[in-house]
Amino acid sequence: MLAERCFARSGLRSLAVPGSVEELGPGCFEHCGWLDQIHFETGSKLKIIGEGAFRACPFDVIRIPDCVTTIERRAFWGCSGLQRFQLGKSSRLETLGEGALMGCKRLTKLRFRGCLTAIGDACFAGCEKLRSVTIESDDSGDGGPNPLFLGYGAFDKTRIGWWQFPRDRVQVSRAQIGKFRAVLMNDPDA
Repeated sequence: MLAERCFARSGLRSLAVPGSVEELGPGCFEHCGWLDQIHFETGSKLKIIGEGAFRACPFDVIRIPDCVTTIERRAFWGCSGLQRFQLGKSSRLETLGEGALMGCKRLTKLRFRGCLTAIGDACFAGCEKLRSVTIESDDSGDGGPNPLFLGYGAFDKTRIGWWQFPRDRVQVSRAQIGKFRAVLMNDPDA
């Protein structure tokens, strides 16, 4: 694990996370005002991106390793330059914590794999240009789809016009209904 706030507010410009690192501790790179390139080594074992790990960093692209299962609360909060949040076709991401991508003002679309089971409260709040979110069907073959929990205010202050979730998975609180137009479907290719 990279320790809590180990490089916070440093002058790092680029970052290569060693493949042996399994967790990025809370705030480990927060407020690194010059950090514009992040690379995760091939064969990464990273499972957890900790609370506020990249808070208020200026990079515009991040490719999350397939082995990451959890992105904790406010991990990318205030990364206002972030335009592309990329997940691989074999992504195992299960949990996006509260406010995980809050205030990422330049994101326009997101695509997640079927193993995602939780989107925390205010996860995408303030992503002012966010227009579409797609969560693919779970094709893991483990006996059926896992439910998907959508937290309160997950899409507040966005421009969501396209929300594509498999109908058999979504669990939306009554407070969420009416906040945005939703398309629920059984087949992502329909």
